[in-house]
Amino acid sequence: MSKIPKPTGPFQVGSTDIVSSYGKERCLFRLFYPTRLAAGSSGSSVWLPDSQYAYGFMDYSGAGWLTCLAKSILRSARIPAALDADLDLPEGLDKLPVIVFSHGLAGYRTCYSTICTELASHGMAVASLEHGDGSAAAACYFKESPSEDGHIMKKYMGFQKVKSDDPEIHEIRNTQLYSRTSDCSAALDLLTKVNNGNFEGIRNQVDILKFKGKLDMNKCAVVGHSFGGATAAASISKDSRFCAAACLDLWAFPLDDDVFANIPPTRPILFINSETFHWPSNMAKIERILNANKEGKSRMLTLLGSVHQSQSDFSLVVDIACLAKAFGLRGPGDPLAVAQVGNKILVAFLGTHFCLSFGKNVDVLVEENTHIVMRGTNIVSNAEVQE
Repeated sequence: MSKIPKPTGPFQVGSTDIVSSYGKERCLFRLFYPTRLAAGSSGSSVWLPDSQYAYGFMDYSGAGWLTCLAKSILRSARIPAALDADLDLPEGLDKLPVIVFSHGLAGYRTCYSTICTELASHGMAVASLEHGDGSAAAACYFKESPSEDGHIMKKYMGFQKVKSDDPEIHEIRNTQLYSRTSDCSAALDLLTKVNNGNFEGIRNQVDILKFKGKLDMNKCAVVGHSFGGATAAASISKDSRFCAAACLDLWAFPLDDDVFANIPPTRPILFINSETFHWPSNMAKIERILNANKEGKSRMLTLLGSVHQSQSDFSLVVDIACLAKAFGLRGPGDPLAVAQVGNKILVAFLGTHFCLSFGKNVDVLVEENTHIVMRGTNIVSNAEVQE
């Protein structure tokens, strides 16, 4: 059975789905948070929410014919977080900093659970979004009219394919970017209501009132991978409630001049890149953000031996090495070691800028793991190179 590794923080992790409303215009995220589990509790939950997600990801990968195999592999994966466990803050925790997480193309709300459970285990509330802009492998929503037996019907929006030679591809991706940015802000709006004790969503499976006054809405960050990295950059440029951002293997193509012009000069931004994903024009746009953010103590690091999916769960849950490498889910480095070092750096970055004590700082972690992480990038940027 493939399994997400147990997080390294001092707290056990619970999770629940938060849905704002019925219909396709909902805001949906999986919320991860600290909890205390009863003795003997497994404290785990399924990783694949439904088979539609496996189909959407394989369709995106161009191997829809392997969906049955993918479902068989992914269904065995487990998340080290108890589904629908009530919030139960351990001693020493008063309020939880808030992290909004944005997935990449063909991602969904559970496929970055390695990162989300790690952050939650250190005392953060992490809202992992499932975007409804067509970029998710599948996007769940609920029909307002129940069936005859009173059951609320779950429906799915499918993954929207966009051809790389479509002349309107930048406009399409840029439109999706702003839909995703709106989702990030909407998640903060919902969590503010949760913190105030006046949230009224649907299908709440936990006592949501236990979160009242427990979220630190003055310490909010946005994190994302790939398209989600672009979403994180756009969100911190648009929503002043985000105090920090982390862009994991940022795919800069969807960004526009308005984002670059509004990057805040003092709010910290962390870039964690894979060794093999980037190219000169993409790196030039990342450096444009860094140059606009010189006062924010921002930094860029590269994980050696990694590929683009090394910062998602896929490199771990697809535990057949030859299959993982064939689909670009795993690089030459140990996928678990790469993931753990990246997560430690992310935890240290957020802890530093939220003035919290999370052990070692980023510089110490880099010095201790030079075989896995390097400062800066292995790509020479060239702003003249076209996409």
